[in-house]
Amino acid sequence: GGVCLSLECEFLPVRLPRPARAMGMHHSTSGKDGYNYYSTSGGLEMSTARLFDAVRREDELRISDEVQDRLALHDSNWWRLKVIRAVQEQALLESGVRAKDLPSALITLRNARSMFADDDKYPAPVYVRYDRSAQGSLQKFDVAPDCSLISVSGEQTTLHEELRRVCQDRPIVLAGGSFT
Repeated sequence: GGVCLSLECEFLPVRLPRPARAMGMHHSTSGKDGYNYYSTSGGLEMSTARLFDAVRREDELRISDEVQDRLALHDSNWWRLKVIRAVQEQALLESGVRAKDLPSALITLRNARSMFADDDKYPAPVYVRYDRSAQGSLQKFDVAPDCSLISVSGEQTTLHEELRRVCQDRPIVLAGGSFT
């Protein structure tokens, strides 16, 4: 489902409901370190076939209803990291990695995104397929750029039109982020 935006000018800031499905796009568990690809030493040497099997299995597990339900139990990064680590360990074990090799195999799995960034054969998981994140240029006190919005009833508008309609000339603080 989509994210519902509600603007409350009397009670700033903007309120956004907690998403039903959560994934940390900027953490090593998603192959990222901020906006850069995650890459660190100490990984387990694995065949490409075994690594790709683990990536595919992690993707299946990560988007499963069971894992999504577990992720939704608590709204904290600590919890999401714990759940995703368990998913990644399960995928690695099911791909033939020995339990004693899990710490170094996790590094290899998390490095896979940078290792195969330009490889068309890389089985891009959901967090790679839908990652459109990029470092922006906005700074504090910049005017928010206008963008298209669609209301929950399907009406099209723009951010600036909605802010003018709802807030008129009152000051507003607009907080933005990604809820994925």
